[in-house]
Amino acid sequence: MSAELHKQKGNEHFAAGNYEEAIKEYTTAIIHNPTEPKYFSNRAIAHFKFDNYEQCISDCQRTLELDQNSYAEALLISNPKRAKQALGYLQKAYDLAIKDNIYTSMGLSITASIRNALKKKWEQEDIERRLNESETFKYFHNLIEQDPDTEDKQKKFQDLDLLLANSKEGQKRHVPESFFGMVNSANSDPF
Repeated sequence: MSAELHKQKGNEHFAAGNYEEAIKEYTTAIIHNPTEPKYFSNRAIAHFKFDNYEQCISDCQRTLELDQNSYAEALLISNPKRAKQALGYLQKAYDLAIKDNIYTSMGLSITASIRNALKKKWEQEDIERRLNESETFKYFHNLIEQDPDTEDKQKKFQDLDLLLANSKEGQKRHVPESFFGMVNSANSDPF
């Protein structure tokens, strides 16, 4: 079977929500043709949907090595600590979608990703601010980060927010969703 047929089978699995099978098919396509960036970007998206973020980033990087104008750059959003970097990539993807006249199919999802990246960037900056301003927050945040039990980390961070909610020290700032608004492609570097 050719690489293109494996890609098509991967696309079918992806459309059905069978991301693990899609990854296998895209991997087989890559084995047959390791110079086709689309196979890597498709696998990156499947990894992203399957929450395999490190593999997603690796495939995005490989896609970019093969094709500098790829939309796969936008998938770097998977790591919240890279939100600021991802915003630039997402803006580039948005501009490419407009230029390539595929806004209706790609643009809305890119716009949603930009809003999500803005939100993650804000949250990351708020954590950094709280770490600098509050010794109490810094102490408990570092304890949670060092805890090997990763399953409960999100809950522990929420509990920390509740603990400090009634204190002026280390409070989390809340921003309305509308703050992250619509994307303006005329502004080439809003970030």
